[in-house]
Amino acid sequence: MQQNQTLRGGWIGANMRGVAAIVAAVMAMAGLGAVSGCASGSPPPNITQEKYAGPEFSVEQSGGGHVLVMHAPGAGWRLHLDRLYEGFHYQGVYVSVTPPNPAFSYPLTPVEQRLATNVRDAESLKAYARLLRFTGEFEVGDPYSPVAEAAGKGQKAGGAGGK
Repeated sequence: MQQNQTLRGGWIGANMRGVAAIVAAVMAMAGLGAVSGCASGSPPPNITQEKYAGPEFSVEQSGGGHVLVMHAPGAGWRLHLDRLYEGFHYQGVYVSVTPPNPAFSYPLTPVEQRLATNVRDAESLKAYARLLRFTGEFEVGDPYSPVAEAAGKGQKAGGAGGK
C-alpha cells in the first residue's frame, strides 16, 4: 500500500512539474513580447504656437553636431535639457529655461549659454523651450514653444527635412 501511494504521488508530482514548466515558459514568452518592441515610446511633449517669452535662441554647428545657444540678457538664467525626441525627418530638442531669482541683483551683461544636443549636423533639428518660474517649478504638461530650427547638412534651409 505504501508503495502504491508513492507511485501515485510520484506520477501526480511529475505531471504538476510539467504543467508548471509549461506555464512558466508561456509567461516568459509573454514577458519577452512586452519588452521586445510591442510597446511604443512615450509621446512628444505638448507644443503650443504661442510666442515664447524668454531669451532668444539660435543653433550652431560644432564638432559634427548641433549646439543650441541661448542668448540671455544677463546672468542668472539657467538652461536645462529636458528631452530629445525623434520626429519625422527631424530631432526635437526640448529645454526648460529658468529666469534669475528676483531677490538677487545680476549685471545686465549679455550671456550666451551653449548646450550640446547630441544631434548630428546631418540631421535637422527643431528646438522647443518653456519658461519656468525662477524656483524651477512647473506644471505637468506645461507646453513648449518653438524657438529655433536648423536644417541638416545637405537639406533645404528651413529645417525638418526640406519642408
